[in-house]
Amino acid sequence: MTADGVMDNIRNLFEQSGMTLNELGEGLGYNGPTAKKRDWFLLYRTSNPRISTVLAVAQALGVKISDLVK
Repeated sequence: MTADGVMDNIRNLFEQSGMTLNELGEGLGYNGPTAKKRDWFLLYRTSNPRISTVLAVAQALGVKISDLVK
């Protein structure tokens, strides 16, 4: 699995979740306007996320890590 593939899976599962950027950001531990800004950057500007970020996203989306790295 490539980093691009992981990011594609993160974006797809985020879109399927129906969550807002704020909700995902809050699930990752950010507050207020920072939540939306950080998640937008993660989803649309990050090309090689840290494993800790991938784990946090899986938890926030309520999916297994294997769903993101398959």
